[in-house]
Parts: sequence; structure tokens; C-alpha cells
Amino acid sequence: MDQAAMDKTLSMIYGMGMGSVVTSRIFGNLASHETVRQILSRLAKERKIRRLLRGVHEYTTLTTMLDAPANPDPDAIAR
Repeated sequence: MDQAAMDKTLSMIYGMGMGSVVTSRIFGNLASHETVRQILSRLAKERKIRRLLRGVHEYTTLTTMLDAPANPDPDAIAR
């Protein structure tokens, strides 16, 4: 896997801010569709992002009271 593409993908996700919902289409200019899907899958396994649905991932926000992942924003998922 292309480490540079993985670093750029993660950088873009962090730049979007916590609570952002992403799909592989957003990163189409960085690498092939399959490579981006693998990168998102790997980031989810490393718990840097959370998989919501097939092909839909979220840069998870944490609740302050429970220090646990917050529920995803339905509007962000719909967009």
C-alpha cells in the first residue's frame, strides 16, 4: 500500500475536523478507488476513524462525559 497516499488521506480527514463523514469518492484524486478503500479499512482497524456503513466512515468525536465515541450526526451521513 502507498504510505504517502495513506498519510495524505489521514491528513485530509484530520483537516475536515472531528465528526466529519467521508467516503472513498472524496479521496479519488489521491489513489485508485480500491487503494482508498483499503486505506479507509486500515484506518478503521487502527481506530483512527469509525466505519458507519459500507464505504462510509467517520472521524469520530468523543463525548466529554463518558470519554466514548459520540453518535454520528445523521445530517453529515446524509450529505
